[in-house]
Amino acid sequence: HGPQYCKIIGEEVEMKVLKDIEMKEYSNMKIGGIARELIIIEEEKELSILREKKDIFVIGNGTNTLLNDGRLEKTFVSLLKLNKVEELGEGLVRVQAGIDFNKFVDYTTENDYAGLENLAGIPGSLGGLVYMNGGS
Repeated sequence: HGPQYCKIIGEEVEMKVLKDIEMKEYSNMKIGGIARELIIIEEEKELSILREKKDIFVIGNGTNTLLNDGRLEKTFVSLLKLNKVEELGEGLVRVQAGIDFNKFVDYTTENDYAGLENLAGIPGSLGGLVYMNGGS
């Protein structure tokens, strides 16, 4: 049977939850079995409900993520839609974890920020790059 779409409501938060979803569609290597559930986070306020979840695995672009082809008894959480950049002034920006890293490098170049251009070409999301210490 295919994925079931439903919403969880908690703390006045609704989010998209896919049940029994093939994770190969969320991995750049196109491997991965059926996950118990995949939560698609679309707004930061939805993150609060994750405190109630156990055994979660956070993904962004699914880059360099090897998943078992069997049953995956985890709750996967996708941050891919958290991809905004906010100018804070005085040379500071606030960036969400799901933004594609190369799109963020393009943004910094277009807005006269320097320092990331040498890391251009590294695949993945900004959050994944930070978590895996990418580019070091």
